[in-house]
Amino acid sequence: MPKAMPKFDAKEGDTVLYMSLFERQAKRLKIDPSDWVSCLIPLMPTEIVELIARVPEEEFFNFEYIKGILMKKFKLNAEGFRQKFVQHQRTPEKSWKDFAYEVTNYFQGWINDLNITDFDGLKNLFITDQVKKRVPQEVRDHFVDVWGTIAKPQDLADKLVCPKN
Repeated sequence: MPKAMPKFDAKEGDTVLYMSLFERQAKRLKIDPSDWVSCLIPLMPTEIVELIARVPEEEFFNFEYIKGILMKKFKLNAEGFRQKFVQHQRTPEKSWKDFAYEVTNYFQGWINDLNITDFDGLKNLFITDQVKKRVPQEVRDHFVDVWGTIAKPQDLADKLVCPKN
């Protein structure tokens, strides 16, 4: 795998894209999924290897578990993916194909983290996102811990109800 993948640069690299590329390469090379963590470790910087080393032994070879830990380490939750999806810009040195791939990965991360699996869930997510854009910042600040996890417009509306005077 070290010949097929560069080492991950935690300061400059994009974790989402790197992990997506890693998975594609592992599949292309027909590496058994139970060996993916072992192949990933030599590609990671020391601080991440130390983080992986602290994982409980029963989860050590579970790639999805390790991937989840890395996403948390780099604060890639639903809200982080949404921000990357909305704000991502194409750079001149990258092709439109690269840009489409990157945006697709951010979108997939966003909906996966919120367990959106059907059209109604996706519809609710987009409506909720539109409502959120119109909520004043001082109101958002009251919900900072759950803001990125709200995916249904009714749930958001229930939270935003003003007490009657």
